[in-house]
Amino acid sequence: MIELPFGCYCTDLKVTPKNWQTNKSTIKKEWMIYYRFYDPRFKQEPKFKKGKLVVLKGMNPFTNFPERVSKTREIIQAELDKLKNKGYNPITAKFVSLPVEVSEITPSTPLMEALELGSKRLVIALSTARDIRSILESVREAAYQLRYTDLPVVTVNTTQTNPLPPF
Repeated sequence: MIELPFGCYCTDLKVTPKNWQTNKSTIKKEWMIYYRFYDPRFKQEPKFKKGKLVVLKGMNPFTNFPERVSKTREIIQAELDKLKNKGYNPITAKFVSLPVEVSEITPSTPLMEALELGSKRLVIALSTARDIRSILESVREAAYQLRYTDLPVVTVNTTQTNPLPPF
């Protein structure tokens, strides 16, 4: 298994025919690269319980054996780069941006902004993400009514027994 960003992983990329790198292989048959991609956010969905099978075939137009082997290696490297370094998710067919830097939430960051930035960092199931968005809407409304929206996050303390004084 290959560990990927955001808790995702995939199987090793394999090529058919299995002997594609040897002179015993033939270019008369169609070659393909395949692997299974797993995203923990989709593991509850029946369609993706066994991951998503990804098939790549861009090497078949090459009719010269060394060129086809070279192109196959190139496709494998490009796919691994997309998965490992660019955050590509074959299930959603999107590139996921890299996680938000920790330094973006500072003690002076306003409360609601800090909560929203923090929620974007989470690698969670889609149903959990929906729940958090719903909760944030309620928190946003309460914070607005209490005039806490622009309050620096450092002043919010969950261990206090007395609420912050009203403005």
